[in-house]
Amino acid sequence: MIGDFRYETRPSQDCIAIRMLWEEGERYGVLEMPHEIHDDMVADDWPASDGPMSINSALAYGLFLSLQSGRALRLTGDVTVWKDQWGHILKRN
Repeated sequence: MIGDFRYETRPSQDCIAIRMLWEEGERYGVLEMPHEIHDDMVADDWPASDGPMSINSALAYGLFLSLQSGRALRLTGDVTVWKDQWGHILKRN
């Protein structure tokens, strides 16, 4: 188990959020972040985070961005994407 993760149906716009979804039977995540973080990434030639990526990649990238920016990491979207062995989801709203 990795740890406990917070889930919000409508995460704050100032956090790093991972929107979980299924696409053709596969687990995916879409990173959602404040515009200034996205703009800084583009300006610094960081890989684009536009659109779905594997849930593993979304979790890794989201955690990194959260740590680097000092912003909260939140999960949102389809909770059935989440595997129990990854950790507990704590729901806030």
